[in-house]
Amino acid sequence: MTPPAPSALAAVPRLLLFALSSAAALGIGFLLVTPPQAEWLIRQGGYYYMLALFAGFVACVLRIARPRREVWQGWLRRPGGTAAVLLAATLFVLWSDTYQHKVLFDEYVLQATGFHLHATKEVGTVIRAYQFDGTWLPIDTYLDKRPYFFTFLLSLVHDLTGYRIANIFVLNSLLAASTRICWNTSSSNWLPDMAWFHLPCYCSTTRHPEQFASTPAYRRARRGSSRC
Repeated sequence: MTPPAPSALAAVPRLLLFALSSAAALGIGFLLVTPPQAEWLIRQGGYYYMLALFAGFVACVLRIARPRREVWQGWLRRPGGTAAVLLAATLFVLWSDTYQHKVLFDEYVLQATGFHLHATKEVGTVIRAYQFDGTWLPIDTYLDKRPYFFTFLLSLVHDLTGYRIANIFVLNSLLAASTRICWNTSSSNWLPDMAWFHLPCYCSTTRHPEQFASTPAYRRARRGSSRC
């Protein structure tokens, strides 16, 4: 009988750890922890849990990037036409909509959650709070149904630069550019011969058709047609 390849043997511990972590997640989430206990854990430990995961992610990225320094440094020195297309796609997305709160309730909830994470390092969305003798005192908070990682990143931006309402738009713009770079890198590895094909396709699908109604060009065209 032929022994399995070394790569297959190396993958066995990872698969076992994945299976054990999945079983532990199901057991803890559905059997050991009650909903009130889970709510308390999320409120008190959610920020530090996300902080640990984010630190681990950054460490993993650095570990992968160091041996490939020549590759990404060469791309930074000579980005070529791909960088121009990525820049054009990002600028198009940022231009095609205004920087403002548009969806009722959603953006304000994200802003409130990000501020609460920044001010208290506890997960929660503020309903009512007071500034009492120089101390920010939240009175009523609740756990929002939206994922918290975006608001966690927003709280880090607040920590580094100070609280500003505009920080959420800056973070969203940076994530839009990062997403396009990661998408191009991954798809180029999968389909290297179609690098100039998938980029224009991605640019054409960055917006939903109905969202073009909020673009300055669309509004100017509508005003022009209304005068006729």
